[in-house]
Amino acid sequence: MTGAQKQAILNARAAGTAYSQIADRVGLPLNTVKSCCRRAGVSVSESRAENIDICRNCGKILIRRKKVKPKKFCHDACRHAYWNARRGGKAVGA
Repeated sequence: MTGAQKQAILNARAAGTAYSQIADRVGLPLNTVKSCCRRAGVSVSESRAENIDICRNCGKILIRRKKVKPKKFCHDACRHAYWNARRGGKAVGA
């Protein structure tokens, strides 16, 4: 597990994201995600904000705005990296 993956896990869990969703986003086994959270002492906050999402690629916290479709990625670069990794990392047109 890389430092970026660990930070993404901790940020997502602190925001209230389920273990299974976090595992899918970072590409690690479910029990690895649970162990990481338990060791760091991160639990779901009691007053979880409903207008917070997490970038699917890097785990950065995204703030949801009213009357706007929720974002899934923080930048186009994260969106491209996420989908390229899901299809085997092959570049378009190559």
